[in-house]
Amino acid sequence: MIRFIGGEKLVVGIDLSDEFSQMSYCYADRNGEPETYSMTEGIEDYNIPTVLAKKKGSNQWLYGRQAVGRLKDDGYTVVKNLYTLAKIGEPVEMDDVEVDPVSMLTLYVKRLLSTLMQHTGMDKVHALTITVDRPDMRSSKVIKAVLNGLMLKSQKLFMSTHTESFYGYMKGQNEELMRGGVLLLEYMDGKIRSSILECNLRTTPKVVYMNAESHPFMRIDKNPAADDTLTASLRNADSEFARIAEAVLTEHTVSGVYLIGDEFSGEWMQESLKLLCRGRRVFQGNNLYSKGAAYNALEKIGDSRMRKGYVFLGADKLKSNIGMQLYSQGKEQYLAILDAGEDYFSVEKYFDFYIQDGNQVDLSVTSLTGNGKKTARIVMEGLDGGIHRINAAFTMEDEKTLIIDLEDMGMGVMSPASHKVWHEKLNVG
Repeated sequence: MIRFIGGEKLVVGIDLSDEFSQMSYCYADRNGEPETYSMTEGIEDYNIPTVLAKKKGSNQWLYGRQAVGRLKDDGYTVVKNLYTLAKIGEPVEMDDVEVDPVSMLTLYVKRLLSTLMQHTGMDKVHALTITVDRPDMRSSKVIKAVLNGLMLKSQKLFMSTHTESFYGYMKGQNEELMRGGVLLLEYMDGKIRSSILECNLRTTPKVVYMNAESHPFMRIDKNPAADDTLTASLRNADSEFARIAEAVLTEHTVSGVYLIGDEFSGEWMQESLKLLCRGRRVFQGNNLYSKGAAYNALEKIGDSRMRKGYVFLGADKLKSNIGMQLYSQGKEQYLAILDAGEDYFSVEKYFDFYIQDGNQVDLSVTSLTGNGKKTARIVMEGLDGGIHRINAAFTMEDEKTLIIDLEDMGMGVMSPASHKVWHEKLNVG
């Protein structure tokens, strides 16, 4: 249980997945690394099953391990895979009533937070980030709906990817470690995902990249029998893991390695661990994403703990700054529309501008990945002279494709609106 002093508030990171979730937190007004909530005091018992159970004929809901405990109880309806169900969007039938799966996911997150905030109000949450693995546009809409559905007093509510959360975690560690490059190795039930975090120190701001690759791998028993630790099967796993790591490290120079997954905690890694430790620091854990989510929340609210001067351009990020020149109060000024580093699936920008005696709009696209600066011209064919108010909508199809919709809203009686829409796709990769 967390104890508060006076008006202290928390910054919270939640790592959400179908199997289990984790929560890490820190105080908004105190220095220090985020801590991860443990279900059992005194040990690292971080995994909270992402499961709900509803008592039939009642409005009683259980979550986490209590819900899992009702799997064989005919008096309860148990719902697993809450995140995937919410993304699919199909209602779940319970007591002959269709229940919105997004509402159930929201209820689960509320129960998580209520456990963390025992004996206090939810108004103690100062900022919150929910992190998920490889989200898309549908995932983004689901998480936004969950955050809004929490009805928190704070509006400092954010979403991040696992890669961005790992970057957030690294920003909270020794700066030299991140500058030297980091390899993240994650066991994912039959495959190993390797991710390289690299930093370009020659740019301003410093640009951090993270690229991932999947490698087929055998399934590892989290709790092998005592006499089975170094069986032929596990020795093969050790050799195969060493081969994967060596192949990645041959192409990249890193100063640190992070291993995520309970499977890495066994004694089967002999050859592979020796390889990883050659001239590198090696760390193991399974709560880096929730801690990184808390760090991301700290960064979003401008906390002094987070180092400035970096921009993260992971696989899901917009890689260019987008803007345009406009006249304001008789002077030409640059309007920043989108900034590099935004998640493509979260991009939604709407604004109005005026155009007089013309039908062209020039956008400035400035790459942060070495592709220089270019001007993209959009011609609104058929737009007549005079003054027109144009409604602009900017979204993204993927991390490289910008979608622009320009609609003629007219200018009152002087120039009636035609509501004609010009639709453009622009490569900003």
